[in-house]
This record gives sequence, C-alpha cells and structure tokens, in this order.
Amino acid sequence: MRIRDNNKLVILSHYPMEEWDGLYRGSYHLFGHVHNKDQHLLKLDNRFNVCTDVIGFTPRILDELIEIRESDKLNFDLYKKIVEGLEGKLSKEILEKIAYTSIPNEGKYDDHIVIRVHLSDDVDMDEMGCILISIRKSAEALGYSNAKRIMVDFLNA
Repeated sequence: MRIRDNNKLVILSHYPMEEWDGLYRGSYHLFGHVHNKDQHLLKLDNRFNVCTDVIGFTPRILDELIEIRESDKLNFDLYKKIVEGLEGKLSKEILEKIAYTSIPNEGKYDDHIVIRVHLSDDVDMDEMGCILISIRKSAEALGYSNAKRIMVDFLNA
C-alpha cells in the first residue's frame, strides 16, 4: 500500500521488504510482523519496524519515527564500538562464551544504553565480572564519560 505522510512517500507492508517502490528516491517502508526488538539486521535508513510491541504500543507518524531513529543511531553506534572493543580486552575463552550481544528496545531508554549479553550456560561469576569490567573500560576508552549510564543485561543464549 502506498500513502503520503507529510509529503513523503511511504510504502506499507505487513512483512519487511529488501527493496520497495521509491527506495532509491527517498521513500520509506513501514512494516510489522517482526516482534523481535533486538532485530538490528532489519534496520535500513528508510525502513522502520512498526510492530506494536516494538514501538511501545503507541501510534507514530513518520516524522516521529525518523526522529527516534536519529537518536537511536547514536546509541547503536556507541554499542557497536563498545562491543568491538571487547575483543582486545577479554580472553579468547571468555569471548567464545558470549553467544551474541544486542541492544533491546532499539537501544532507546531515557538516559542510558542497555547492552544485552547472551552467554553460554557454562559462564561463571568471575567471567561475568570480567565481561562487565571490559564493557565499562571500552566505554571509557571511547570517551563515554558517564559509563554508569550503561546497563548490562546478562541472559543465557
């Protein structure tokens, strides 16, 4: 379905599409279906997951989605840099126990960033402590002065 929102072409679909009408001319694609808030593979600049549980059960206009995305990019870029910095700070044995990392809720919380660390079942408390300290050091090395605003959420993979 094609609509206009504030004079911008918007393509609506239940499912996400890799390409849509006007993609290379600045149109936008809004979709639902994908309930996974951690699904960053679905992010493209002009594509938005508007599944109700992903956007907080609140209707949004396109300009609101664009504004939210811009603030999310700052958090997502910081998250990527912090996680990339872990490789030089953790042993190979501990790194192998991290199944993957993600940022829930598009990385958007009022005043902090959440890094979700999915771990294998055999991680002990000392290893979790090493991961936590390494995340903090990565943030500080990036000049993120208030590393206390980074919340780490450990889960079993």
